[in-house]
Amino acid sequence: FQFQSNINTGLLFGGQANMMKRMEDSIEKDTDDWKKLIPGKSILNIFSSKAGMKVGMLKRAYIAEAMKSDANPFNEIIQIFERFNK
Repeated sequence: FQFQSNINTGLLFGGQANMMKRMEDSIEKDTDDWKKLIPGKSILNIFSSKAGMKVGMLKRAYIAEAMKSDANPFNEIIQIFERFNK
């Protein structure tokens, strides 16, 4: 099997650079386009398989640890719901 002869490496790496540029642009412009470029569900499934955990257990473990963190990634969501309680 000859990988080099079957794949144009310039196109392969050029595609990666284009993907990175699109993600950076999306984040800089504060759009949600980056979410379409990252296969989050597939990545989570692979990670959960490698960790030997069911996806649901992995999600709960992540949330539990994230809630302990000073830089809680859910602070914005928590604040929104706290405003509803006022």
